[in-house]
Amino acid sequence: MVAVAQALASRGHQPIIAAPPDFGDWIRGLGFEFAGTGIDVNAFLQQNRDILGANAMKFVSITRELFERELPAQMDLLLELARGADAIVFGGGSVTAPSVREILGIPVLGVLFTTAVLPSREHAPVVVPWRALPKWVNALLWRFSGGMWNRLMRDALNGARARHRLPPVGDVVEHLFTDTPFVVAVDAGVLPIDGEIAQRVPPVGFLFYEPPDTALDPELSAWIDDGEAPIYIGFGSMTGRGPERMRRVIVEAIGALGRRALVSRGWANLGGDLPGGWRAIGDTPHKLLFPRMACVVHHGGSGTTAAALRAGVPQVLVPLILDQYHHAQRLYEERIAPKPTAMEKISAPQLAAAIRDAMSMDPAPRQRAAERIRASRAADEIVDRIETLAR
Repeated sequence: MVAVAQALASRGHQPIIAAPPDFGDWIRGLGFEFAGTGIDVNAFLQQNRDILGANAMKFVSITRELFERELPAQMDLLLELARGADAIVFGGGSVTAPSVREILGIPVLGVLFTTAVLPSREHAPVVVPWRALPKWVNALLWRFSGGMWNRLMRDALNGARARHRLPPVGDVVEHLFTDTPFVVAVDAGVLPIDGEIAQRVPPVGFLFYEPPDTALDPELSAWIDDGEAPIYIGFGSMTGRGPERMRRVIVEAIGALGRRALVSRGWANLGGDLPGGWRAIGDTPHKLLFPRMACVVHHGGSGTTAAALRAGVPQVLVPLILDQYHHAQRLYEERIAPKPTAMEKISAPQLAAAIRDAMSMDPAPRQRAAERIRASRAADEIVDRIETLAR
């Protein structure tokens, strides 16, 4: 969403970004007005890391409680921020934005960041980790998924709407998608969309935040150049059942390969006691790092997957939850990455073998994807649509 804000500002608009409070300092530092809404996402994941990828029913229960607490406050805040605005662009869990539109009469545009949430016989719903099921099973699972989303959100959403004298909605998915324009910020060559859905939710290409700094830290850059290209390891906001097991797997796997590694700490604070010659880093723009890596090992989140695709480097995906399984399977099917193994199950020998496979794969499929992705202008296309809606 910061990428969209950058594109809006470049055309003279004044974006206000409403996001979880832990992003406030970063967003204000980029010069954007910020309003905190919702929870500290990092803290939420840390508190619930033992059930991520391990106890789906418990995670659904916690998520439902979260919506019940947060949606009324979210709607109040969005209503306050949007008074006098020309339009609302929303994504993620901002499901009260269409309700705010009903009150204020201004246009909204929803942005999805994965095709995993779009119904298709080609893949299961986003909450299902198994990605190679028969088409008839996928179709059956999608029929049940609508009921799950209603159970997660409907009471909380209707409670928020009632506070503002809006009628209740019967079906959350229909409410969100029937009357609200959406785009999906993906490359359709890697993450294809069924024809009928693509007409309703068109792909615009991956979104990329462009950092204001155009060069890496000189010391880090010199370390990268001082030897063969390192292997990058990073799992972003994912923690799994704790970083210690994955640290051991990483050290053993890459040690067996005789390589050095660049370990991104992420929210799990991955790193700790690393072998000599390795390096741990904090937040560093993927755009500047990935093209200089021998291989990128990551969790399969939409942003990291897109950045690795744009860089055109070998990659290994070890998914933990939700859309990460979808991205990992699609890259495997496109012959861009090796067959994935879940983060909670992968062993050091399996990870080492996957890295070898990734680095020996035919580079042509990933190079074609990289060229296409580098040429796309998703943020500009989204702003074009916002301006059209506002007019």
